[in-house]
Amino acid sequence: MTQGFLCARHRAWLCEQPAAIDSVWERAYATAILYQEQGEPYQALRHAGAALEAADIALTQAGVLEHRAIERYSDACVLMAGVLNGLEDTRAVNSLVEASVQRLGSALTVGGPREIILAACKRLTQWVSAPHAQPVH
Repeated sequence: MTQGFLCARHRAWLCEQPAAIDSVWERAYATAILYQEQGEPYQALRHAGAALEAADIALTQAGVLEHRAIERYSDACVLMAGVLNGLEDTRAVNSLVEASVQRLGSALTVGGPREIILAACKRLTQWVSAPHAQPVH
């Protein structure tokens, strides 16, 4: 996944303070949805990316992968794919889905919950098979 939505200092702080990840994710995710609903896709993209990075940090930090961390990662990926799709950036959608499925696959290999991970991957791959469509959430 391409980094850069969170500054290096913010990423380092989240790595040092994993308890803060949930609030950062919630705020970024909610803000992205708000901007998307207001028709401001570039602002939505910025905040969806921040939510995705926070969720990625949570996946990295988790000693035992929690369902919540995987679901938040998946939710942020789906949101970001929707924003990119609205911008008609098929290449970015495909790259995001590919990187996200690989990331979730690596979580599976370290003992993550199989059913949750496979469901998350299935949600994401809907974006590749039907560009410019709105997958069912």
